[in-house]
Amino acid sequence: MTATTSVIADLPGLRLELLDVVGCGIWIYDGTDTRYVNRELSAITGYTVEELLAPHFFAELIHPEDRDMIVARGQARVRGESVPETYEIRVITQSGEVRTLALTARRMELPSGAVSVVSA
Repeated sequence: MTATTSVIADLPGLRLELLDVVGCGIWIYDGTDTRYVNRELSAITGYTVEELLAPHFFAELIHPEDRDMIVARGQARVRGESVPETYEIRVITQSGEVRTLALTARRMELPSGAVSVVSA
């Protein structure tokens, strides 16, 4: 078994752990609500993972002037429509600071349906 084959064989058990050790914030959105966030997104925003996963919490996190745009793009992406993959948004951190994040967002098909995978 080569080193590459060994890593690939280990991936099923490492996927979530890998998402938590990468140096960028990741969240997964299903067109209605957030389904996953990693620890780095928690560090960037100052909110706990549990707070970020609360139903409709991202409506509070996203700056009011950016909310409609990010929701519309996320929902369109989940539906398979063509929307920009890279853009900037502003978030309001737990301490009240407005922070600009550069995002990359892509659609991914899961067994349970399509989601938008966003990295910051």
